[in-house]
Amino acid sequence: KLAGIKVPERVDTIRVMLSELFRINSHLLYISTFIQDVGAMTPVFFAFTDRQKIYDLVEAITGFRMHPAWFRIGGVAHDLPRGWDRLLREFLDWMPKRLDSYVKAALKNSILKGRSIGVASYNAKEALEWGVTGAGLRATGVEFDVRKWRPYSGYENFDFEVPVGDGTSDCYTRVMLKVEELRQSLRILEQCLNNMPEGPFKADHPLTTPPPKERTLQ
Repeated sequence: KLAGIKVPERVDTIRVMLSELFRINSHLLYISTFIQDVGAMTPVFFAFTDRQKIYDLVEAITGFRMHPAWFRIGGVAHDLPRGWDRLLREFLDWMPKRLDSYVKAALKNSILKGRSIGVASYNAKEALEWGVTGAGLRATGVEFDVRKWRPYSGYENFDFEVPVGDGTSDCYTRVMLKVEELRQSLRILEQCLNNMPEGPFKADHPLTTPPPKERTLQ
């Protein structure tokens, strides 16, 4: 904004798509290791299979699996490759059923609930005093998500909900909130797939983007 650089709509949508893939990857790690810490081993191995699919998709788009450093001022490093939409479609068809199975097989288990409900609880006042942010704050009932209230990168153009807790955040509330956030990320990805704008993948601005070769030779 300070430089007066206008990012193309395609870039905004690509950035949102990658950001939500990374969010899902992070939430899967949180959910699966939570289940492992409470005493169930198997789901973490299933979740890493899901995360592998995300890494494959990210690698196909950016060329790297982790920390791709792909976003650029004014755009992204290069355009989406051929076949990106097929890979994303396959993931979106795969993930919801897997998430449902984690909830049914593990997160609704009475032993897991008994070991996590009421554990490490705090309320909204305490969360704000301690500087808690993100899902940990929303689990207390505070409805604040920067993507909604201070939208960036075109998030204002996406239809999604902000899951919140019922007033007290404990271990179980927080993990179930992550599950619902993951569902909303899948919802955003569906919109990215169906509404990817045409156009350039970087801004036409001399501070960020070298001119095309044909223009440099004029």
